[in-house]
Amino acid sequence: MRPWKIALLAIVVFLAGLVALFPASLAVRWFLPEIPGLVLGAAEGSAWNGRVDGVEYNGWNAGNLHWSLNPLGLLLLRADADLRLARTGGEITAEVKAGMGGSVLIENLR
Repeated sequence: MRPWKIALLAIVVFLAGLVALFPASLAVRWFLPEIPGLVLGAAEGSAWNGRVDGVEYNGWNAGNLHWSLNPLGLLLLRADADLRLARTGGEITAEVKAGMGGSVLIENLR
């Protein structure tokens, strides 16, 4: 194998590992847009599979948010995630797809 192929493979593996282990606390602070009235608790886990304990909107306790990102969506330049908002009275689940142009598609909302 040629040295440049080995170097390219090493860079790809390094970047994939960096993205896979990216902390959820940083991802929430850096990538979530500012929404008036939304207060988030502590985030745990990774950007791929994490949770936020305590989601509050305008004083209403919505519960705890859990997410799981689909890595294939990044290859299509969009964010695909399975979301679950859990609280004592039940839970809300949905599949969310967000594109580069700001479009958001919500499917299988339950």
